[in-house]
Amino acid sequence: MAPGVDTTEAAYTVSPAGVLVFRPPAGEITQLTWLNRRGQEQGIVGARAGYQALSLADAHNRIAAEITDLRSGDTDIWTIDATRAITSRLTFTHGPEEMPVGSADGTRVAFSSHRTKSAAKIGVLMATVETGLTRVLTENGGHIYDWSPDRQYILYATNEGVSTETMAALPTTLGATATTVISDPVIHHAQFSPDGRWIAYSSDKSGRLEVYVTSFPAGHGRWQVSSNGGVQSRWVKKANELIYLAPDGKLMVVSVKTGTSFESGVPSLLFDIKVDPSANRRPQYSVSDDGQRFLVNMLTGELGWQSPTTVVLNWTAALKK
Repeated sequence: MAPGVDTTEAAYTVSPAGVLVFRPPAGEITQLTWLNRRGQEQGIVGARAGYQALSLADAHNRIAAEITDLRSGDTDIWTIDATRAITSRLTFTHGPEEMPVGSADGTRVAFSSHRTKSAAKIGVLMATVETGLTRVLTENGGHIYDWSPDRQYILYATNEGVSTETMAALPTTLGATATTVISDPVIHHAQFSPDGRWIAYSSDKSGRLEVYVTSFPAGHGRWQVSSNGGVQSRWVKKANELIYLAPDGKLMVVSVKTGTSFESGVPSLLFDIKVDPSANRRPQYSVSDDGQRFLVNMLTGELGWQSPTTVVLNWTAALKK
């Protein structure tokens, strides 16, 4: 399949002559919306747009977002200064730039990109917010999920085989080599704990996606946090809590204890949110440092762009490579 194409819920057909035609799903317009602890709207950020993923540096009120252009269908990285209500484009290349993660100080943004020598591989890039200067950290990366609190590592997951994904920690220094944390059939939404000693992530090792916690950097131990499925886990930096999204769209909260060991309590309901259920890897919400506000990529019910139709001739030859 063409690199960077989201085939989730895409339409396919193959002619008797072997011509493949496919079209990714149409995108829906969303609105970045602040909710309080009770799920009540407290305001919006920016205009409605084709937001795909978001990352919040709460202490500096900066947001990094992946936005799809409603005319071309291209995705790029943008930054939003929520205090001054200023939205700025950070990347300008043709092709997918996705899954941005801002540094804790709000000065840099790391993201996944197909802007590499091999179009079949996903690179990990880092850009400076003020200048837009971008550098490639690795051309053999994957889907970015988080930046360590000390800004020394970027966490990403990559396919290592047909049935295995690897979670790796990539040092932010040029020329450094990533180290493997864990491998599982599917790994989604990994995030460092506030002290940098633990990682929360989702895995389908049990047969469905559940939220787990493991140690960093060793990847020792596996503690299941969710009880009936869970994705998009988020640590609350100034409270002993872990938030995650249940399969039915409910935000759940769990009390946790970290340090030299990990403990978690029983999940309880916060409130429902209306987000894209097919956003498999892309985070659809962020939580403030004190856990009292939630920035949510809310669905509006309005269709935005229609992805182009692609025709592939002799596609079976690619399967033999």
